[in-house]
Amino acid sequence: MVRIIHRGDIIHVIMSSVAGIYILQQVDTKIDRSKKRIAEINSVLDDNSAVVETLRQLQEASVLMDSATKKHAGVQGEIDIVSSKYENGEKRLYSGTVTNPKELKDLQDQGEALVRRIAELEDAKLEAMIVEEDCKEGLEGANRNHEVALHERKVLEREMDSESMTILDDIERLEGEREVALNSIPDELIDRYELARSKYRGLAVALVDDGMCSGCGLGVSTGHVQAARSGSRIVTCDNCNRFLYVK
Repeated sequence: MVRIIHRGDIIHVIMSSVAGIYILQQVDTKIDRSKKRIAEINSVLDDNSAVVETLRQLQEASVLMDSATKKHAGVQGEIDIVSSKYENGEKRLYSGTVTNPKELKDLQDQGEALVRRIAELEDAKLEAMIVEEDCKEGLEGANRNHEVALHERKVLEREMDSESMTILDDIERLEGEREVALNSIPDELIDRYELARSKYRGLAVALVDDGMCSGCGLGVSTGHVQAARSGSRIVTCDNCNRFLYVK
């Protein structure tokens, strides 16, 4: 039995196919955009530089604080030692046990030298205390900055994770729509469509708007516009070779 295919049926098939690849293009564009956004989100989440930098500054401030504290403690320890020597010398000087004039003179000279040294150390202690206080303020500031960075990071992760889940749900829905659109398109045309998508940066189908190809922006001949509108054949742009679709 010979099956007769009427011209009207062929035109209907072609029109359905062109409309199908146009719908498929819209769905694929949305999927591409969604996947691009997912990649952007992953890139943002991979960038933890703010937290890393504030942690580095906090560690640096901690090192400076430890150094300043040790410096202060070292000066104070030297003051204690020198002060103890001075007190012991004063006790010997006024104890009455030392009667040799030369030895008494040595004790007096030593006492004066220790007094001068204590004064120098007290000045050094004051400087060390100032540095320590500055380091303490720096450490507290660095700690606050790190806590802020951690908080902002957690907020960002929550927002990005929520957006990612929404986008992934959208992609799943769009994949379903894509399967429906594929069912209305012959395999041969799908192959041509996929080849065109890979060649033209994902945009294989261009809408003819006011006589212009939306893909390249150049004018489309009247014959091509009429052919695309009537569905008599698959029409491509003379300039960019994208499939043309007329609503």
